[in-house]
Amino acid sequence: MERYLESFDGIRIYYRYRKEQNNKPVLVFLHGVGGNWTVWKEEMKFFDRMGYSTLALDFRGHGLSEIPNSDDGYNFVNFAKDVKHVLDREKINNYILIGHSLGGGVSINVCGMYPNQMPKALILVETCHRYPFEHGKEFHVSPFISRVFRFLAKHEHFRKHNFPHMGEIDFTKHIDKSELSIFWRSIHVTPLKSIIATIDGIQAFSFNHLQQTEEMLEHLKLPVLIVAGSEDSVIPIQFSEELHHLIKNSKLKVLMGAYHRAPIQEPEDLCVVIHEFLDGMKKKHVVKKKVKKKSKSKLYIEIDKLKKELKDIKKLLKKRVKKNKKVKKNKK
Repeated sequence: MERYLESFDGIRIYYRYRKEQNNKPVLVFLHGVGGNWTVWKEEMKFFDRMGYSTLALDFRGHGLSEIPNSDDGYNFVNFAKDVKHVLDREKINNYILIGHSLGGGVSINVCGMYPNQMPKALILVETCHRYPFEHGKEFHVSPFISRVFRFLAKHEHFRKHNFPHMGEIDFTKHIDKSELSIFWRSIHVTPLKSIIATIDGIQAFSFNHLQQTEEMLEHLKLPVLIVAGSEDSVIPIQFSEELHHLIKNSKLKVLMGAYHRAPIQEPEDLCVVIHEFLDGMKKKHVVKKKVKKKSKSKLYIEIDKLKKELKDIKKLLKKRVKKNKKVKKNKK
């Protein structure tokens, strides 16, 4: 079901929510910079068939969500606030965050900002917890190309003439899924100003809150799955390894041959990895329940034993009282 939500600062956020009537956690899918909810389309279809409720949104300035008027609207914390507003509106407390790239960073931030409304688990796909680019080399491109992008972002009339906005497109329908092809499509789909402002917001947040973020991750007790692409040049595998080292209760899986767009390049492999992780969580939950039942039964056995012992003690006391009475009578 397609819906819009007016977020905390008035920005309209677009999202899709398919609800199932069961106790399974809602899978909340978050896309990367320049993308939209369709990046997760194949994964959502798969987990719909598995009986999960699924929710995906377009981040502010992306897809069908509203574009903020100023750069302040792209403050990195705002993305987490938008997610929280959607969860609150739909009254979702039992959920798992599944984020790709930017979406993974936002997922981490949700945990840091809302410790009383934590997800049941995190699934971080091709994600990093700190800013991954050198200054002036966004997406690891040359400084010259980076300056061109920033020029286009500032001169909107020039950008509109050369990169006409095509609205929301379905990323999964394009056969050529190379990183360069997808990036150029992103420019048509997402205003370049939004892409640059989002990246700048991430950089500013990482610079000011890196230590705080790392401390939060070190104490995170949630089950976490980290998925890296072996050929990812945007967020190389060492960033996933850093996350794995920081988060004690985490698993690291590497998709061989995957570049930075695993959700649309390797949806089948990614579905299998995520499903195995979720299935493992279920099994652990069942084991815990059994242990609790066993511990309760042991407790009841101990209580029964104590009751029997008390009865025996009472009998013995009664006998002693009778004996004492007899002894007293005989003495008389």
